Amino acid sequence: MMTIEDFGRALIKKAEPYVDDIDLIVARGNSLTYEIENKNVAPKLETGKTGISIRVLKDNKIGYSSITNLNVEEGLLAVKKAATDTKKTEISDFADIEYKGRKIKLYDPQVAELYYSDPGFLKEIAEAIVERTYNCDKNLENLQGSVGIGIGEKLICSKKGQVKAYELSRVEMDINVNHSDFDYYSLRKLPDNWEDIKSIGANLYANIPKEKASPDKLGVSKGKTIDVIFEPACVESVIRALVSNKIYGSSKQNGLSNFSVGELIAGENFTLVDDGTADWMHTSYIIDDEGTQSQKNTVIDKGVLETFLYDRASAYKDGQEPTGNGIGRPVSENFRGLYLEPSRKPLEKIIGEIDKGIQINYLLGLHTADTARASFICGVHGGKTIERGQYKDQLEPGTWNVSGALFDLDEEPGILKDIELSKETKNTGTAVMPWMKVKLKI
Repeated sequence: MMTIEDFGRALIKKAEPYVDDIDLIVARGNSLTYEIENKNVAPKLETGKTGISIRVLKDNKIGYSSITNLNVEEGLLAVKKAATDTKKTEISDFADIEYKGRKIKLYDPQVAELYYSDPGFLKEIAEAIVERTYNCDKNLENLQGSVGIGIGEKLICSKKGQVKAYELSRVEMDINVNHSDFDYYSLRKLPDNWEDIKSIGANLYANIPKEKASPDKLGVSKGKTIDVIFEPACVESVIRALVSNKIYGSSKQNGLSNFSVGELIAGENFTLVDDGTADWMHTSYIIDDEGTQSQKNTVIDKGVLETFLYDRASAYKDGQEPTGNGIGRPVSENFRGLYLEPSRKPLEKIIGEIDKGIQINYLLGLHTADTARASFICGVHGGKTIERGQYKDQLEPGTWNVSGALFDLDEEPGILKDIELSKETKNTGTAVMPWMKVKLKI
């Protein structure tokens, strides 16, 4: 079987007469997942899944194509197609790919051992989740989730350079109980405690309030501002959806951001780091998708904007160095692994100081938010009311909407100017986030 390294070298050599430059992303992998639907556990197996993204430069223009087989002749046809379907670009050549950084932990050999030697163990985990959750309530309304692992390899190479293909592993487990609360494990390594995974659904069920509350029941009216706690996955989704377009180089160049480096844009307790080198993160890799070495960037330091994030094209326009954030095909700036610096204040104490508020697990409709103004009006999926410093009821589905703007807007201070962050954090697999208290309008 052809290695992805041999394929990369062969295709680049074949393509030389037809393009001025070329780079490739080649990925191949296997995965096994057991999907949970109420009491049913069903396997899903994918083997040898391959994806090849091809990018070419021809006459100062850029083109893209892709294939799904390690077939050099098929790849050459895709190269020729990409060379005839091009558009203007600022970059004149692709990266000279090499790697000089520290070794990043991207592969856990125990995941491969489990995949090849004991795949039935995953089924046992999924069945244990189901059994323990239904032991809490035989008439459980709904249970959904999955338990899965994957192994593979990835190569990024260009006409001017190639590093060796890197092995990758993936471990993902998630569960949602009664459409009310969820929990997850998502990293490149196996969990330290399988008992915690087996009890993930049961623990969720035990902490879901039995009563449901609308805004009226909580005693808050439309337009009222209340304290809101964002769960870590919710914090990440808000940052990725609404902070990103204010600090990407291309956003500034396109007039979507009027921020300047050195400007105070958030509270002094808001420090955000973007890290493409964080061990075990799904978003980490030795280089970004266009060959720039991955790095750790402090984006916002104590509320002050420290840097914009660049891919090679936007960096060229601003006369800057790329920051290792060129992701995807076509390439654009993208956050890598996010880290929001926590506080020393326990979540229990933050909640204990709230007289009347809510905790939100997930915001519905963030993809429709006004990214230019970093503002949103969203429905709420999952969460709890907080009364007199204690969790009280579930949020009644369909009755809760919240709105706010992250940064100063229309002479109103942005919600990031007045936040509290918990001491505790959670690793989502693409970010390490604390719980965040903000003030939002209902």
